[in-house]
Amino acid sequence: MAVPAGAADKPVKPGTSTFNNRVATFIENHCIDCHDSATQKGKLNLEALKPNFDDAATVERWIKVYDKVTSGQMPPRDKARPPADETASATGWLKDELYTVTLAQQKQQGPAVRRLNRVEYENTVRDLLGIDTELRSLLPSDGQSHGFDNVADGLSISSVLMEKYLNASNKALDAAIFHGFKPQTTTQRKLFKDLKDVKRHLGNGWYIQKGDAVIWFNTRYPQLTAHGFNAPEAGTYRIKFECWPYQPDGRSLAVAVFAGNFYRGDRSFVGYYDVKGTKDKPTVVEFEVAMKKSDTIRLFPHGTLDYKVNPGGRHGHTKPVDFKGMGLAVRSIEGHGPIHDWPTQSHKRLFGDLPLNKVDEGWPGGRRPKSPVYGVKPDDPKKDAAKVLASFARRAFRRPVEDKQLAPYIALVEQRMTKGYNFEEAMRVGFQAILCSPPFLTLNSAGPELDDFAIASRLSYFLWSTMPDDELLRLAQAGQLRDAKVLRQQVERMLKDPRAKAFTQNFVGQWLDLRLIEETSPDSKLYPEFDHMLQWSMVRETEHFFQTLLTEDLSVANFIDSEFITINERLAQLYGIDGVRGYETMQRVKVPAGSHRGGVMTQASVLKVTANGTNTSPVLRGVWLMENIFGSPVPPPPEAVPAVEPDIRGATTIREQLAKHRQTKSCNACHRLIDPPGFALESFDVIGRWRTNYRSLGEGERTDKQVKGRRVSYRIGPDVDPADTLVDGRKFADIDELKHHLFNDKRQIARCVAEKLLIYGRGSALSFADRVDVDRIVDRVAAKGYGLRSLIHEIIQSDAFLTR
Repeated sequence: MAVPAGAADKPVKPGTSTFNNRVATFIENHCIDCHDSATQKGKLNLEALKPNFDDAATVERWIKVYDKVTSGQMPPRDKARPPADETASATGWLKDELYTVTLAQQKQQGPAVRRLNRVEYENTVRDLLGIDTELRSLLPSDGQSHGFDNVADGLSISSVLMEKYLNASNKALDAAIFHGFKPQTTTQRKLFKDLKDVKRHLGNGWYIQKGDAVIWFNTRYPQLTAHGFNAPEAGTYRIKFECWPYQPDGRSLAVAVFAGNFYRGDRSFVGYYDVKGTKDKPTVVEFEVAMKKSDTIRLFPHGTLDYKVNPGGRHGHTKPVDFKGMGLAVRSIEGHGPIHDWPTQSHKRLFGDLPLNKVDEGWPGGRRPKSPVYGVKPDDPKKDAAKVLASFARRAFRRPVEDKQLAPYIALVEQRMTKGYNFEEAMRVGFQAILCSPPFLTLNSAGPELDDFAIASRLSYFLWSTMPDDELLRLAQAGQLRDAKVLRQQVERMLKDPRAKAFTQNFVGQWLDLRLIEETSPDSKLYPEFDHMLQWSMVRETEHFFQTLLTEDLSVANFIDSEFITINERLAQLYGIDGVRGYETMQRVKVPAGSHRGGVMTQASVLKVTANGTNTSPVLRGVWLMENIFGSPVPPPPEAVPAVEPDIRGATTIREQLAKHRQTKSCNACHRLIDPPGFALESFDVIGRWRTNYRSLGEGERTDKQVKGRRVSYRIGPDVDPADTLVDGRKFADIDELKHHLFNDKRQIARCVAEKLLIYGRGSALSFADRVDVDRIVDRVAAKGYGLRSLIHEIIQSDAFLTR
C-alpha cells in the first residue's frame, strides 16, 4: 500500500462511512458469528470494538484483527473464505489508519532511549580506553525482548546495576591507568620435554619421548599443560610452538589450544589448528592471546585413537611406547610479551599528549630492586585536567560536550586535588564519573529526535557493537550522515572492517539462538559422536555461512535452502560428505546430490539448540521455525496443559504423543501451525545427524556400530516419520519437500529477516508503522534479488532507522 503524502498528519475520523462500508461490513459478514458479545472467541468482542484510534488498547486490538485476517488465520479455514476484494478493501482501510496513528505516536514519544548491554559496554570501554579486559561477567545478565538483548524494553537500570558499573569501571581504570615500573618485554623458549608436568607424565608412561620431541595419543587425559612456561606479567603474548603428526596414518590431525591458570580452573579457548608436516618440517602454530600473570598454555590433540592407549596396557589396551597409531608430537614453545606500546595505548587514550615521567625510584619495602617508577605529573594540573576531561568526555559521550555539561566533572577532579589527591588519583575520579554517567551508558538520550551523532552511534552499535570511530564522528559533525551516498559509503566501509565480526556473532548468535549452544550436553550414551570440536565447528559453520551471504550479497532465500554449505572436516564427517580435509577453517562446499543439507534449518548448530541433550521435539523446532524463519510468533501454551516429554525408552513415538495432545481443542489451534514443520526436522537428531530411526536406551534392536573404537550402547528405535501437511494444505514427505515449499516464498523470508535486522539495529520494538516501512524495504530489495547486503543498506537508509 502506498501511504499518501502527509498521511502521518491526517486526522483519524472514527465512525466514518468508509469504515462502515469497508470494515464494519466485512466484520458483520465474516467475523461476528464467532466474535460477538455472546461468543467472544479468543476473548475478542468485535461488536464492542469501535474505530477509536485515540485509545492505545483499542489500537492493539485492531492490529490483532488486521494480522489475523491478512495472515489467513481468520476466518478459520473450515469457514467460507471472504472474496479477495472485500478482504483487500477492509484491510487496506485498517492499514492506512493504523499506520497514521502509530506513526504519530512514535513521533510524539521520540526514539527509544536504551542503555548499552554487557557486550556493548565491554567493547565500548575497550575502544575508549585501549584495554583488553573482560568486564561483562561483572554485570548482571541483560534482559531479552523480541529475541535480542539490545532492545530498550529489556534493558532496565537499577541501583544494583549502577553499583556493578562502579565495580566494572574500577577494574577498567586499574588496567588503563599506568603507574609503576615500565613493563619489560621478554622472550622465553623452552622444550616441552623439560617442563614440570610433561616430565611427570613422561615418567609415568602417558607420554613418550623421541629425541627432543614429546608424543602423546590421548584427546582427554592427560592434556599437555605447559607448567613452567608462564606469563611473567599480564598482557598480550605472541605464542608459537612446533608440532607434527607422529606415525601419520592418512587421517587429519588437529591440536586444541587453551590459555589460563588451570590450577584455578580459569581458562579460555584459543582455537583449533591443523597439524601437518614432519619432524624436519613441522607445523608452527602461532597466535596472540591475552594472559594474566602466571597463565600458561594447554594442548590436546583431535584425531588420535586415544581409546586404545594407557600406560599399564590395561583392558586389552596398548602402552603408549608400543602403540602404532597416530599421535601428536611437539617440540618447543616460545612466548614473546607482554606486547605493548610505550607510552601505553591506554595512557594515550586517557591523558592524550601528557607524558609519562619518572616520578619515583625504587619500590616500597625493598621488595624489588630500584628502578624508575612512571606516572603523570603535569606542570599545571587544573588546566591539564580540564583539557583531558573535555577530550575524554567527547569520546565517551560520542558527541560534542558543552562547558556546562563538563563543569561537574571538572569540579569533582579539582575537589579531589584540593583534598590532596595526586593528579592520577583525582583524574581517576573524573574518569569514573563519566563512565557511570547516563550520556555514556545510554543511546538516543540527547533529545527527542535523532541528530547525526545519534545516527553515528546507531550505525556503530548495529554493525560493530561498539562506539563510533573518528570518521563517523567527523561526518556527524559535518551533518553528512543523512546523505544517502555518504551513508552507503560508510556502511560499506564498516562492513569491511574487522569490527564487523561482532555484528555476525551478536546478531546471528541471538537471531538463530547460537548463544544457547552450550546450554545442553548431548547424552554420551545416545550420541557418542559428540565432542568439543564438533560443537565449536557448529557455530563456526553458521557464522561463516551468514558472512558469505553478507559478503557476496546473496539472497536471504539461502537461509531456507542453498546450493553450498560452509563446513570443515569434522562437520563433513557428521554430514556424511566426502572430500573435505582440515579442521581449522570452514570451506565452501557444493551440496552433494542426495544430501539433505543447505540453508540454516539443517545446520547442526540450529538442530542442537532446538533440542535438549537427549531428545528432539517437533514442538520446539516448529516454534523456532515459526518465530525465526517465518516471522510468526507463537503464543505461550495454556498454563494447565502439561508439556509433551519424548519417551527415550522407545515405546512411544513423539508423533503418537502429539496426536493425542492435539485432541485438546485449545492446543490444536497452535499445534496445527507448529507441528508440521517441526516433524520435517525429526529426520535430524540432537547433534544434527541425519537419521531414519530414533535411538533408544530401552526397547529396540542392538547394533554392532562402533564410535571411536567403542561399541555404542544405544539401540535402534522406531522409524522416523517426517511427513505432514502445512496449515495451508501443502503436503511434504520430508525436509527437502518442505524446503521447496518455503523457498518459493522469498518475500516472507525477506520480511522476517528485515524485521529482525531492524529490531536489532535500532534497539527497539517495531510499531505497526515500522512494519509498513519493512514492507517498502522488502519491495525495494526484491528488485535486487533479496540480497542480504542490499537488505542491510535499505534498512539503514529507511526512515524507520534514521528518524525513529
